[in-house]
Amino acid sequence: MPQISIIVPIYKVEKYLRRCLDSIINQTFTDWECILIDDGSPDNSGKICDEYAEQDERFMVIHQKNQGVSVARNMGLDTAKGEWITFVDSDDWVDEKYLALLYENAKQKNADVVITGSVLTDGENILCEYVPINGWLNIPKDFTMNLQSPWGKLFRMDICKKNNFKFPLNITVQEDLYFNFLFLISTKKIYGIANTPYNYFRHKESTLYNLTKQKIFDEVHVLSLIEKKLSDINAPKEWYVNFLLERKIYVKNELLFALSKPDISEWRNCYPDLSKYAVKSQTTVKRRIIAYLTYKKLDVLVKLIFSIWRKNKH
Repeated sequence: MPQISIIVPIYKVEKYLRRCLDSIINQTFTDWECILIDDGSPDNSGKICDEYAEQDERFMVIHQKNQGVSVARNMGLDTAKGEWITFVDSDDWVDEKYLALLYENAKQKNADVVITGSVLTDGENILCEYVPINGWLNIPKDFTMNLQSPWGKLFRMDICKKNNFKFPLNITVQEDLYFNFLFLISTKKIYGIANTPYNYFRHKESTLYNLTKQKIFDEVHVLSLIEKKLSDINAPKEWYVNFLLERKIYVKNELLFALSKPDISEWRNCYPDLSKYAVKSQTTVKRRIIAYLTYKKLDVLVKLIFSIWRKNKH
């Protein structure tokens, strides 16, 4: 039985997949299995998966009809045989000591989750870095947006099985936020490593470049699932305040500032009790003015400001 199961969901990534899989093959830690879930990819990704499985028996390929990343990751969880699990996105890649760094710290610290840092890259330049606290993390106090992704982490498999942690279905973004948050609040043994061996690749097909209103409301749905779960387990009230309040305001800001065309009415209707907080949270004078005018239902002025703003950008 392998020590680590690596789960890689795959869809339309033939341009980047070999780089990802080569980085896994080149790991200095060798006691792993890698489960490749071809989620009905219409390009040559499935064939590339089969090619690597023929070359290295540690790769296992599952071909399925397209059902989304949550179904793919859940299939990986159901299939995994390792004592530990980690996720790698198929357009990303990892440094050669990635698994060794995670595993050695997990064993030495007797941790249930080990978290490394990451770099956001366009393939040529480092756009930004996330470096966690070096040492034990306190969740949810230390739960930031950078911790919501499943990659860059090593999870103890028996905790997943005991709690039946899975990714929620029928949503396109933030499914990983639900999984990570539930896992991290289930244990206090979470260790951070101030190192950045995970390379998160941003390209034009990335979700970051393709935000839609539906994706924003997928996050609203995920937050409602988290809120219900916290209520069911009688979580301390400060968890709601510190985590959910921040995320809900973030969602409101996406509706007004992140879409190519802001949705003024939806901004007011989404978490209406938090509109005042959202106005105060703005980081620039211009954004605060727009949020305030939207809150006051002065839509004509809001549209005029956005029109002038966008003309000046072009």
